[in-house]
Amino acid sequence: METKYLSDGRKVAVIGQLNNQESIVQEIFVTDAGDEIPSGERFTTKSLHDSPVKSYKQKEEEKVQARIAGIESDKASAEKELKQIQAKLRGYREIFKQVRTLADHLDEKQLETFAGVMSGSISWAVVENYSGPTLLPFDDAIIYYENSYGTRRFDGVKLVSMLGRSDGQLDFRLSQYSDGSGSHDNVRFFDSKDDASDYMNGVAKAIVAEGKMDLDKMERFTEAGVVFTKKETKETVSKALKTHKDNIAYHQGNADKNKQRAQGEIDRITKKYA
Repeated sequence: METKYLSDGRKVAVIGQLNNQESIVQEIFVTDAGDEIPSGERFTTKSLHDSPVKSYKQKEEEKVQARIAGIESDKASAEKELKQIQAKLRGYREIFKQVRTLADHLDEKQLETFAGVMSGSISWAVVENYSGPTLLPFDDAIIYYENSYGTRRFDGVKLVSMLGRSDGQLDFRLSQYSDGSGSHDNVRFFDSKDDASDYMNGVAKAIVAEGKMDLDKMERFTEAGVVFTKKETKETVSKALKTHKDNIAYHQGNADKNKQRAQGEIDRITKKYA
């Protein structure tokens, strides 16, 4: 069976010649199994091709469609890049706005503190975390030591990062290690121990006023030079004693329950296997 192609791309089987110019053909269809079979009415045609062909117009239309698709792709990429640039510009604008506002409000004392931290001339630091603030000499606060078999060995200087707020306040953060990994704490730097103690005293009074002072914090504040009244000390000690007594009662209750449970098992095993 000789096969040819029509100008519109259809595949046909050549049945015979009608005359010198026209051929009798039948369109070929493909089954689900992939078999090609002639089917339908026979008809005549003057245009037969050995392979599928396209008109010049079709080829040009395909070229145009390809160019349109390329332009649309370039447009989408450009729009995406533009959005990324706009987002970055908004970020830079906020950074510049923050830096400008910080510069307008930054007072001389804050600038001196920053310079002192960078030069190491600051004497004292208050490190603050969930356990409360701790007063430390500057070098003990920022130097990381590795303890090995009872010997303290220098390991590195902790990373100190800074954030400038719009009100002119410089906030410092102290990382656990020099590369910024591990936990981090807020830290405040002071030129003298008296200034650091005054700050600690203000924090302690605020915690007492909120009723959140505990004995561990009180002892840490006392080491920093904060003085508590007899009433404040008594209330804090009483609260600590109550907490420990409650813990004893709680654990004693659990111990009694566990004892009863174990005795029950002993009685069951003895009764079953005696």
